[in-house]
Amino acid sequence: MRKLAREAVIFALLGWIILTASTFVYFRMTVPTNMNPPAQACLDFNRGDCNNLEFLKLSLFFGLGGFPAGLGIWMFYRVVRFAIKG
Repeated sequence: MRKLAREAVIFALLGWIILTASTFVYFRMTVPTNMNPPAQACLDFNRGDCNNLEFLKLSLFFGLGGFPAGLGIWMFYRVVRFAIKG
């Protein structure tokens, strides 16, 4: 039973980390127009005056969706493994 719980936590955390990193890269590359003013202040990426902390906060918030996604991937993995091994 501990093995299943450990697998579930690993998949959930990996999903969160992957989605957080990908949204950070997305926000770093393209700034949406409806962003809050501190993050909109750094539209010019060539100057390097961008506040990465704002992007990190946003990507951590949007990355929370990766936690249930990771659990869903883990459940799919367990179903497939059960179907193959029996």
